[in-house]
Amino acid sequence: SPPASRISFATASAALVESYTARRPPDEAVLRELFHSTADFVAFEFLAYPSEKDARAARQRIDKGATLVAEAPAAVAARLFAKASDAPLVMRAQVDGQLARALFGAAPGQVVGPVEAEKGWQLARVVKKEIGSEADFAARRPALVESYNKQSTAAARSHLVEQLKAKAGVKVDEQFLMDLRGTAPTRAQLEHVIATVGGAPVRYADVYPKIASLGGQAGHMASPGVKVQLAHSVVADRVLEAFAVERGFDKAPEIAAQRPELERNALSQAAVRRIQATVERPGKREVEGHYKKNAARFGG
Repeated sequence: SPPASRISFATASAALVESYTARRPPDEAVLRELFHSTADFVAFEFLAYPSEKDARAARQRIDKGATLVAEAPAAVAARLFAKASDAPLVMRAQVDGQLARALFGAAPGQVVGPVEAEKGWQLARVVKKEIGSEADFAARRPALVESYNKQSTAAARSHLVEQLKAKAGVKVDEQFLMDLRGTAPTRAQLEHVIATVGGAPVRYADVYPKIASLGGQAGHMASPGVKVQLAHSVVADRVLEAFAVERGFDKAPEIAAQRPELERNALSQAAVRRIQATVERPGKREVEGHYKKNAARFGG
């Protein structure tokens, strides 16, 4: 469990990031874009071609009366539906940006394209679409503002971390993490320094609890990439904490007022972990017995 000082530093770093986040009211256009990204839906079918030239030639034939079905054999990918009711609605945010703008700007039945998208140069036909209403926008506006503020805070935090890491030359030993396998780490591996922040080492032991919490014996379900990602997350926390302390945020009155509560929480977490550590792990026979006794609860 993290010591109270660590929790206090984390609180100070949150205050630091908050100070870097401009709390201007979000632009109305931005809120509407956020709203429509999840409130608008479209059902469509498409043909994809390897080049714009091929797609444009197909579009010309369609404009002269050809059908999407007739043009499908020459496409590298196709999604067509026998009945309009078979076409599923797709959220605007799930459609490639350029294609989404073309589809939502068209009427049902209209063909759009060629548009360069993930599957190639696409021609698409709108089957049906649903647009979020003004009433829905008004109802969701407070949540949209909150989401916008969270995104702004996350972006400010990420930008600040990258600046601080670059300035201090903080590097994460990714190769060590990539070379680890799923077995329980040795003491030497836990003691391995994966980064140094403000002259203080960040060891694999500081990252391992996050890895182990993902499940599986010794956190073996965590891929090397996930281990690297979690390590960067821990290092980012330490970088912000160090800078927050350097700037005196840990001594701010609002942080000092929270310190007794933070200390109590840290002590209670430590006590829980200590109690859990003293519990003897059940053997195979005990586990089987518990399962048989509670088979109905487990659906067995």
